[in-house]
Amino acid sequence: MESNLASRAVPLLRRVGGGLDSLDLWWNPPVDAGVVKHLRERKVEAKEVGRKGKKPWVKYGDELLEVQGNAARIGELLLDNEHMSVVVEPNPLKGMPTVMVALKSFFLHQVGQDAAAAAAQSVVYEIAGDLATDEQLDPKMTGADLYVDVQGWRPTLKQITPRRMGEQCEGAVNERLYTRAVKCTAHLEKRFEGCDYGSKASGISGAIYNKTLELEVSGKTWFEEIWAKSGNYRATEIVNGEEVKQDVWRLEFRIKRKGLTEFMKLGATENFSRWEDVRKHLDGLWSYLTRFWLVMRGARSKSDRLANPIDPFWQQFVDMGELLFSQKGIDTVLRRKLHKVAERGTAAAAGYLVQLHACAQWDERNHRRTFDQNLSGILEGVREYMRDRSWDPELRARARYHREWSAMEHLHLMGEDVEEAA
Repeated sequence: MESNLASRAVPLLRRVGGGLDSLDLWWNPPVDAGVVKHLRERKVEAKEVGRKGKKPWVKYGDELLEVQGNAARIGELLLDNEHMSVVVEPNPLKGMPTVMVALKSFFLHQVGQDAAAAAAQSVVYEIAGDLATDEQLDPKMTGADLYVDVQGWRPTLKQITPRRMGEQCEGAVNERLYTRAVKCTAHLEKRFEGCDYGSKASGISGAIYNKTLELEVSGKTWFEEIWAKSGNYRATEIVNGEEVKQDVWRLEFRIKRKGLTEFMKLGATENFSRWEDVRKHLDGLWSYLTRFWLVMRGARSKSDRLANPIDPFWQQFVDMGELLFSQKGIDTVLRRKLHKVAERGTAAAAGYLVQLHACAQWDERNHRRTFDQNLSGILEGVREYMRDRSWDPELRARARYHREWSAMEHLHLMGEDVEEAA
C-alpha cells in the first residue's frame, strides 16, 4: 500500500504552545505638533551618531523607544524597542494611518496579547493630539500571525503537500490535503524543514515547519520556556534505548488586512477592521483557516463539497483553536533572555581577562604572576580607564537597563519586584 498519513494510525499530538506570534495595529488620529517637532529633532540626532552610536530615546506610555535615524517604508518617523516598532506619519494620504505599531513576538508572549495591545494603545494616546476622537483612537488591525506548536508528529514532504500541487512537487502529494493557496513551497536543506502555502505578500498565507530548527537560526531560545510551561513538552525521548531529540513543529497562518475579507464573507461579522472585533473572533478565524483554507479531509464531490468529514488527525488542529487565544504572559521569558545575555557577557569578559593576563605576563617576563595574582591589578586598570573617561558605571548600567530591558517594568503587572527580578 502506498505510504500516506491517511493510511496510518492517527498520531496523537501534544500541544506545547500557541496564540499570536505577531500583531500589527494602526490608528488615524491627528499627531500632536509638539510630538512631531520633538521626534524630528531626535531623528536628526540619531542620524548624527550613525548606525553604531547611542541613539536618543523617548518615553510614551510605559515604553522607552529608540528614535531611528532612517524613515520607515510607510512613515516618516520610526521608533523601536524590544517590545514594538512604532511608525509615525504626520502627513498621511487621505484615509491612511498616522500611527502604526508592530507588536513583537517576545512582548506578546511575555505579557499576553491583551496587555501588549494595551501598551501600544498607551503609546498612541500620548502621540495623538488633544482633538483626537474616540473613533480615531480605536485600534484597527492590519496583520497577525496565528500559530500552534505541537510534538508527536514528524511530517514528510508528501504528507503536507496538497493534492493539487503535484506539478510543483514532482507528484509527491497527500490526496487528502486541500488548500486555498495558489502555490506550495517546500524547504529542503540538509533535512526537510517544512512547507509554505501561498506567499507572505498574500492576504492569507500559511506554513508547516520545524520550529526547533528555526530557533537555531532566529536565536529565540526563550520559546523553549513557553513549551516547558505547557506541561506537554519533551526535549528528548528514549527510543530503542537511546535518547533522541524531539522536535517541535508549527502550524502557522499569516493574516493581512485584505485576507480578512474571506472570513467576512462567511457572515462572521460585517465590519472586521477594529482590533476588538477581530479579538472576539480569533477562535472562529482559526476554525475557518483549519477547516477550509488548509484542511485534511476525504475526497469531495462537486454536488456536495462538504460530504466527507475532516480527517481525525487534522481535527486535532481544529480543536486546538478553542483555547488558543486566551494567551497569558510568561514573565520568566524575560529572565531567560537576560540569562542568555549574561552568559554571552561572561564569556566575552573571560576572554578579555585572559588576554590582559597574558599582556601582564609579557611585561613581567622573568617574574610571571598567576592569573589570581594579576586579577586585582587588571580590575584596577579597568576602573582607571573608566575614571579617565569620566564614566559612571551605575549611570551607564541604568541607561542600558532602560534602553534595552525596559520590559522588566512590566513585571509590576504580575506583582513582582523589579529589582529582585533583575
